[in-house]
Parts: sequence; structure tokens; C-alpha cells
Amino acid sequence: MQTQILENPHIGSQSYLSSDYLNLFTEIVILLEEVTDYPEYMDDIRDWKARSYCDHFRASSLPFSDLAIWAYEHAPSDNLERFNDLVDIAIELIVECQEKVEIAIKARSLDAQRSWLVSQTKQIRDVLDQAGLLIDRNEHHVSQADIDKLLGF
Repeated sequence: MQTQILENPHIGSQSYLSSDYLNLFTEIVILLEEVTDYPEYMDDIRDWKARSYCDHFRASSLPFSDLAIWAYEHAPSDNLERFNDLVDIAIELIVECQEKVEIAIKARSLDAQRSWLVSQTKQIRDVLDQAGLLIDRNEHHVSQADIDKLLGF
């Protein structure tokens, strides 16, 4: 399996993680960025649910899904812990956006949330960028201090 990981362009050869998992989050961020102009996106925003890394690939039809799951289960623990911390942060921010947008839709004040949503989606993108750097750790290293900075500690 390790040889397959080294040969697979979708899985980091050192991190053993796949950036395809981050697509799950990118999709909801795009909807959140556009919802003030397209309130009809609210149904998709409401329906979005986070999935674990392995559940994401189990539900996927990607040809390397089984390899991605195996690689995740054998990923270096320090990297995996940081990655999962970043995913948890992204999920928390997304859920907060989902809740706030739902309230704003009901109160007919969605446009008033535009600047807040811009700020929140930027923060989510920053977190996802950090997760992406962890996946491609050949060139970059994300420390616990970087994660703490994202959280404002």
C-alpha cells in the first residue's frame, strides 16, 4: 500500500492525507459566500452535514477511496492530530454560519449579515488552507502555534 500512496497524486506521500476531503468543506463555503445574493441556496446550506474523513471516502466513488482510507489510518499521528484539529475548527465555524444564516433568513435580515459572512468564510478558507498545507507537508509545516493563532489564542 505504501508504494501505491507514493504513486498516487491524490494522497500526500508524507502526510498520507488527501485534499479531496477538503472539497466537502469548499462546497459549503461557496454556498455561504453566495447566500446573501441567492437565498435559494439556504436549502443546500441547511442540508450540509460534516462527515468524517473515512465516511467521506466510503461514500465517494473516487477510484482511490479505499487507499485514502487506508492511508488515513496509517498517517503520522502528529500530522493527523493537527489535521483533525483544523477540520474540527472548520466544522465549528460552518455550523455557526449555518445557524446564523437560518436565523437571518427567518428574520428577513440576511443582507445585514453580509459582512459577517464575508469575515467568517474567509476564516474558514484560512483554516482549510492550513489543512491543505498539512496534506502537502513536503513544503510546509503547520505548528500548534499556527492553529492557536487561527483560533485567536
